[in-house]
Amino acid sequence: MIHDTVPYDSRETKQQYHLARVRILEEELNRLNLLEHPCEILAICKQIITIKELLRKITPVTK
Repeated sequence: MIHDTVPYDSRETKQQYHLARVRILEEELNRLNLLEHPCEILAICKQIITIKELLRKITPVTK
């Protein structure tokens, strides 16, 4: 389960935390083989999707 960082953290702190987490998960994906680890790959992809949804909530929209 993915939780947002502490509520009083700044937006920038939350962004950096989540971006670092995505990088770690992507590195893990690079080590896995689809034929041998399909469940792990699915779980990691779901975590990345959840993190990116959180990032969309805390990242301001720029024009």
